[in-house]
Amino acid sequence: MEEISNGVIIWWFSLSTISILNIIIWIFALKKKLPFPKNYDFRIWQLIFSSGFVFGCASRSFILRADVQRFCMIDSWVASVFVGRTIATVAELCFMAQASLYLYEFAKESNSSFAMKLSKIIVPIIAIAETFSWYAVLTTNYIGNVFEESLWGISGAILLIGFITLWPAANSKMHRFLLFIYFFIGSFITFMSTVDVPMYIFRWTSDQLNQQKYLTLSEGLWDASHRWVVTYKWEDWNTEIPWMSLYFSVIVWLSIYLIFAPKFKNKNT
Repeated sequence: MEEISNGVIIWWFSLSTISILNIIIWIFALKKKLPFPKNYDFRIWQLIFSSGFVFGCASRSFILRADVQRFCMIDSWVASVFVGRTIATVAELCFMAQASLYLYEFAKESNSSFAMKLSKIIVPIIAIAETFSWYAVLTTNYIGNVFEESLWGISGAILLIGFITLWPAANSKMHRFLLFIYFFIGSFITFMSTVDVPMYIFRWTSDQLNQQKYLTLSEGLWDASHRWVVTYKWEDWNTEIPWMSLYFSVIVWLSIYLIFAPKFKNKNT
């Protein structure tokens, strides 16, 4: 009989519960009157992009997967890595579109052409990161994840630089909000550089020492679509728990918050 860890089941149930609550909060946001009528299109796009991320993360919480390892918790084709990675790609592009759109809106209001330029390169960087992610998923080579997560860290640094350049033009009330943004993005960069990227480097170097044989892209496409390993073992999931827990909760809350985050206010207003 398959070993079942109570800790893994509780974690899965917790993420699923949080995801249901996230959907309810998003529906509340959908019904709530959007502020700033002059920025109506901007708010609508935030709502659309947020829906992609919120519902994408919810589906991934309900059907948990560890991509390269092919681990999952449901014995069904919907639990295949191919399905999960496709959903994740769309969701992650939506989230970074939210972030870049927010930076662009702030930059436009503060007349910062530099920050506007930075906002336009974030989504292309994440698109490249997604390509590396697919390489890792199909070949089972963690080096793809190393590059993927490194690019996420770089995109965070670009966002941080962009928002920092807006400080001189912002009023005192906006300074408090910018400090929150700096703290959040700084925490994200710290997590990526000290936890996430090192984890994948360790996995890759371990595979190298064990002379791991990788799949070709065509082999990986079939494997990711047709092979899944149902497991509830703690040792199979324990390294996924930290990042998944933060990802499917805190980052989703930020996505919802961006729908109603304050408009940029210049120091003269």
